[in-house]
Amino acid sequence: MTDTMTDKELSASLIDFDEAVPEAESPDGIELIEWIYTNDKANPAPIMLFRVLHQAAFKNKLGIMHALDKETGKIETVLVGIEHTKEGTAMWPLAKILSEGEHERYLAPDGDGGYSGADPSIEPTSH
Repeated sequence: MTDTMTDKELSASLIDFDEAVPEAESPDGIELIEWIYTNDKANPAPIMLFRVLHQAAFKNKLGIMHALDKETGKIETVLVGIEHTKEGTAMWPLAKILSEGEHERYLAPDGDGGYSGADPSIEPTSH
């Protein structure tokens, strides 16, 4: 018995992106292009997250917050989800926006398991 799945078995086991999170309905005149950069092409999470964020943006359910990081005491810029209710507006952090200089720490995946400009002695770890 082997632990390796065939391509057909792998395809059958994957979540149907369009069923799990359908493409966002974009306003007239706006074409939604799903720009996904990853070495893990079988992982449905990036495209699902991309679609959820677009749906939220098109429905005016995203915002920006200058939040206090209670661990560092620094003010950070955060992307937030927003839900309007009878009681008011609920907000929850979704992602930290990188500050000046932080972007330099990140390398883009090359689509073949490596990272553009990566030091070959650095072994990537899972997230």
